[in-house]
Amino acid sequence: MTARTSTRKDVHGWVVLDKPSGMNSTHAVSRLKRIFNAKKAGHAGTLDPLATGILPIAFGEATKTVPFVQDGEKAYRFTVRWGTETDTDDADGRIAAQSDLRPAAAEILALLPGFIGTIPQLPPSYSAIKINGERAYDLARDGEAPVLSPRPVTIHALDLLSSEPDEAVFEARCGKGTYVRAIARDLGRSLGCYGHVSALRRTRVGPSTKRMRCFCRIWTTRAPAPGPCAALRQGSWKCRASWSILAPRPGSGVASRCCCVAKTRPLMAPPMPPVAASSSPLAQSRMGS
Repeated sequence: MTARTSTRKDVHGWVVLDKPSGMNSTHAVSRLKRIFNAKKAGHAGTLDPLATGILPIAFGEATKTVPFVQDGEKAYRFTVRWGTETDTDDADGRIAAQSDLRPAAAEILALLPGFIGTIPQLPPSYSAIKINGERAYDLARDGEAPVLSPRPVTIHALDLLSSEPDEAVFEARCGKGTYVRAIARDLGRSLGCYGHVSALRRTRVGPSTKRMRCFCRIWTTRAPAPGPCAALRQGSWKCRASWSILAPRPGSGVASRCCCVAKTRPLMAPPMPPVAASSSPLAQSRMGS
């Protein structure tokens, strides 16, 4: 019996994926690896299934540079829901603690300076940290309580964008190893009201993410996807993926390609979650600064 010959190709370079919610990072890499028929691929920085946004994926020889991208500064926009703490520190977990208290914007703003700089942070129980060779989230799913120790992390900036009685929207710039879910958990505990991340979007990884030459989206539903595939593939997956290559001349837009055809469209930034207008004058003044 002859050995089966692989049809995978040598693909080299980076793709900046706009990861959809509901897909973990490993699954996202597998999808793109299959779409590009690549031999080797890996990502630079895990995103939780709940999270959306920037997930840099390296192919072939580019995987050798993954550690350098992972070490870069990351930026996030996230929403914290007050009144409930979960075992995963996000909306996918089970309720672990509750409170009827709700923080005022002034109380939140007073706490933020204490979260900036190099600080100790206790990682969430549901994290990819290894304990005696096993992932913490595997131990937690098996009913065990992972024993984790606080680790030093660096948070360069943490800004309150809007504040409502039940939730608040923040932006953070932080270094490698920082858990946004832990920031939400610790803010809730410090305010005495508990909290968890209800929405999270990563907007940047490293200084060069916005200048990467390929931005890709994976469509995960059977609804018509934006672009030409919606008209050409009725009744099935409308598009497995689409990607945009920056045009060589400034202002000339991008060349967008999906599974079936290509077209040119104006250059657009990745979509951002809406920021609710705050009723708090203090929060509004913070937003305007």
